Amino acid sequence: MMEGDRFKKKVEPPNRAVWNDQMQNARVFNELVYNTDANLGNVLITKDWQVALVDFSRAFRTAKDLRTPENLTRIDRRVYDGLKSLTEKSLTERLSQVLRDSEIEGLLARRDKIIQHFDKAIAGQGKHAAVCSIEGH
Repeated sequence: MMEGDRFKKKVEPPNRAVWNDQMQNARVFNELVYNTDANLGNVLITKDWQVALVDFSRAFRTAKDLRTPENLTRIDRRVYDGLKSLTEKSLTERLSQVLRDSEIEGLLARRDKIIQHFDKAIAGQGKHAAVCSIEGH
């Protein structure tokens, strides 16, 4: 089902904490790719309650700032570590066929701001408050 349908029907996820952490990761990813069309109709819920984001037709912009950093409150440890390991070389090797150099530069700038955002949160609140470990990941 789509998240919009789940919300309208008031269907509760089987594990609210895991669900919230998955939705936080979705917010992080949408910030990373600068998805200007992130909405409840673009969040697919699988049968085992995993979040799958769809429709990135309005993403991968050249902007270097985050759209709504105030919405970023938690991040999965694997995503955080993965963001820190992204390099311009690895992105260019994998994405140069579909993204322009300026779009990759924007993605890297936003990656840096996401890491800074969570580094600051960790320094202020502690790692356990800002970094989670989603079940099954």
